[in-house]
Amino acid sequence: IKFGVGNYFDTFNFWRILLTQIPIYLAVISIGTLIALTFKKTATLNAIYISMFIVSQVIISILITINDKFLRLMDFELALRIRKYVFEPNITNENIFNAIILGTCVIIVTTVLGIMLFRKSEIK
Repeated sequence: IKFGVGNYFDTFNFWRILLTQIPIYLAVISIGTLIALTFKKTATLNAIYISMFIVSQVIISILITINDKFLRLMDFELALRIRKYVFEPNITNENIFNAIILGTCVIIVTTVLGIMLFRKSEIK
């Protein structure tokens, strides 16, 4: 507070960072909701939800060391996508569009699966 925020808002465009991360955060929440509807137990939800991001990053890293063609998979891993543009000063409209498309696709798929699971549930 004493020295202010410096030139952070001059260097990084705050709204562009938000536009690249909000759709991905919503997709992550949608995946968590689907897992919660599927298993209905808190311990299972926590175990799958937390380990899902760690395991996917490890698998992608192993595949990349085997062959560089798997480098494209990093664009579809949600946790890596969130971190990718945090300190990026030059976020393009294409980056924002890709984040919105990826987030929307994940949200639509998990919502449809969640509705199908909810219809099959024993709650009347």
